[in-house]
Amino acid sequence: MVDVLAEIANSKRSVYRLQTLARYNLGGDEQELKDYQRGVLLPERAENSWLETIRGVASSGRTFTNLHILPAELGTYLKYSIEWWYIYWAKAGANMRFLKTAIPLLTDGSIEPSVISDHWLIDDERLIFVAYDQQGVSKGVTLEQNCSLVEAAVAAKNALLNESWSLEELLSRLRGTQVSI
Repeated sequence: MVDVLAEIANSKRSVYRLQTLARYNLGGDEQELKDYQRGVLLPERAENSWLETIRGVASSGRTFTNLHILPAELGTYLKYSIEWWYIYWAKAGANMRFLKTAIPLLTDGSIEPSVISDHWLIDDERLIFVAYDQQGVSKGVTLEQNCSLVEAAVAAKNALLNESWSLEELLSRLRGTQVSI
């Protein structure tokens, strides 16, 4: 079994996360999501183990990058994640990136389709796929042993990041228009 938190803690240079789902069912965030929908003010998140993990990576000079490929229409859960979590991740030191779609890069052959699923890439050397069910519940992680697939994931990461938006750019798009992204 792969311990993702240990992999992050033991990283030497970089931590990269690719997220592709419109909703993750982490358990325990149902009340926060309801509060978000009711218009409750943004909660304070100074003490949080996940934010401490990100701070630990960033404060040691390593990079922590999270890229979320967004669906055509942002649902409530993604808006909640962006406004109530991702801004705190960024404040903790994560480079939060977003992409509307990976389809042009897939169709022009820039990236290998098999690496466009949720995964972690540690130091551009260790590729850890995360499997989810239809409801967004994690079904486990797998350490990829195929070196050519790891190389493809690194190439995909670079291509996707090159086309992505920062958190600030995404928030500007969301706040400045009523048009779908």
